[in-house]
Amino acid sequence: MEILKIVSMSSKLTNSIEIAKILHKEKVYVDSRTVRYHLRQLEDLGFITKIGRKGCIITPEGLEQLKRIMVYERLGMPSIQVEKMIASSTFNPETGKGTVLANVAVIPKEDFERAAEIINFVSSLNVFPSPLIAVGDEGESLGDFLVPENHVGLGCISTTVYDSVLRKKGIFVESIAAGVYEIRDSKPVGFVELITHNGATLSPGELFIKAGWTSVRKIAETGNGHVTAAIKRFPFFFSDVVENTVEQFRNMGIDGVIELFAITPEIERIDVTDASKGRLIVFGGGNYFAPLVEEGMDVKLTINATLVEVSEMKPPDKILS
Repeated sequence: MEILKIVSMSSKLTNSIEIAKILHKEKVYVDSRTVRYHLRQLEDLGFITKIGRKGCIITPEGLEQLKRIMVYERLGMPSIQVEKMIASSTFNPETGKGTVLANVAVIPKEDFERAAEIINFVSSLNVFPSPLIAVGDEGESLGDFLVPENHVGLGCISTTVYDSVLRKKGIFVESIAAGVYEIRDSKPVGFVELITHNGATLSPGELFIKAGWTSVRKIAETGNGHVTAAIKRFPFFFSDVVENTVEQFRNMGIDGVIELFAITPEIERIDVTDASKGRLIVFGGGNYFAPLVEEGMDVKLTINATLVEVSEMKPPDKILS
């Protein structure tokens, strides 16, 4: 399990010698020959793929196995894959270029026309970061996400774009909770339900959407309904940098920000550390695809599925026709 963890967390090919060195630092004293023995077993099980003598990488089956093994350990921990994507994202709000974390919805090809109609209908709402969207046909890729046969993949910008950009500015932003947020008369009202990230192994926003708690299409029709929203916090002394960054995002068409506090209001503090933290509340990126789930379509929704070049994303009326 420790070897599989090391391979999964590495951003490059990892060989037995490197793995043995990492294990020694963790006080697991095995030599590279023993590591090679276990790597052969992991390869036989289909959990890793060896790339010649350069090293190995984890397979999708290996990642799923690791999730099962670590399910209790992962409670409250950020996803390894998401953390790697945050570090690898290259998006710059000043230039509007680079890769962003994207949510992906996979739908059957026969539902594409109906899905396009729904997405165009809700695209003018400000209950997700951006109306930009990427499309991948069967066999094509959205970033590293391969669209399965007989399906179409749709990608939209995740709210984690704020985390990745702010962290590159030296500000540690953490997503601490997500919930169901009420919209009334087309205006944000407040949270009606919350899940903290330390009590879940999945994206709370994804859970709420799949459980049928959202009503994004109803908001487009009546101005009333519920969406998902995320709570992010940061050191209070960086509030001016966060505010300037939010403005940079808005200038290039990325928004979805509900509230920004230099200090978290006392009545809204989740734990004692919030007393010295600023707070950013942002509409969930998954809200863009939530109406597809609400309409009963066969949708496989994955929050923070991959990294996508912003240049590949277009307004829905330009890319869904």
